[in-house]
Amino acid sequence: MKLWKAIGIFLSLLVSANSYAALTDNGVFTTDTNSQLDWLDLSATAGQSYNSALATLDPAEGWRYATNTEIESIFLSLFIGYSDTNSDGTSSSVNSLSSSTQNSDVIRFLDLFGITFATFGVSESLGYYLDENGILRVMGAQYNSWDNNSTVFGLSFSGGFVADRADGMGTFLVRSSVVPEPGSIALLGIGILSLFRIKNRKME
Repeated sequence: MKLWKAIGIFLSLLVSANSYAALTDNGVFTTDTNSQLDWLDLSATAGQSYNSALATLDPAEGWRYATNTEIESIFLSLFIGYSDTNSDGTSSSVNSLSSSTQNSDVIRFLDLFGITFATFGVSESLGYYLDENGILRVMGAQYNSWDNNSTVFGLSFSGGFVADRADGMGTFLVRSSVVPEPGSIALLGIGILSLFRIKNRKME
């Protein structure tokens, strides 16, 4: 292995480890490398109550309820710069100056977290969570393909959208994920370079 190739591998690993809020879709869950959390798809708990969301999951998998702080963090990283455009703490693309951007962000959210409810061209991905006061609320998004319009729910974290439906809802669940730390990758890089030096010495 040439020295420059080894250095290239090391640098690419280092850059990927430090990418900010990189979200990786792993099928039934999404990994946030910034917080080092896995987020279970909302579709996996769709139709279940908040209190029973963990009942059908294997405890060994390590899933738990997401905290209010974790909800805010992931949501704001997915919808950067968003603000309420409606009094109930939602944002509608028809009221937004960047409707195409919101539609794109909402579709990405639905792809990452799964569909919890769909009918007549309307797709939703909505999840329960408890706010800082222990009130059951809903966070998520909806896309209407028939008029290319989207809505983001729950932008008002201290109030607004309170859970009032029994169907079409999942629950935000997380677990710790194993993400290579920069220190570990640095050690890997040193190892690669060391192997290169040992190989060169044998050839002398």
